[in-house]
Amino acid sequence: MIARQIEIVKSIKEVQQETGTKEPRENLVTQSFWRSCRAGDPGMDMIVKEGLELEFTPTEDGQVEAVTIRLNATWRGVLQRAIERWA
Repeated sequence: MIARQIEIVKSIKEVQQETGTKEPRENLVTQSFWRSCRAGDPGMDMIVKEGLELEFTPTEDGQVEAVTIRLNATWRGVLQRAIERWA
């Protein structure tokens, strides 16, 4: 059996550039912003609806410099079954 943990790490700057968000950097570096995204709060639920999970580790001053994005358990299962089928 092949087990894979596919994830990407993006800096806040990369998130801004690659998503085209108009959200100010001051908001994107806050833990509360990313907690809301991770929890799928109303208006912040796109990431969860797309089947992704978020992790972040705040710096000593409490800011978020980067986020880790990976498939949620459901999609990891789908990927694993596909890998096993084609192996």
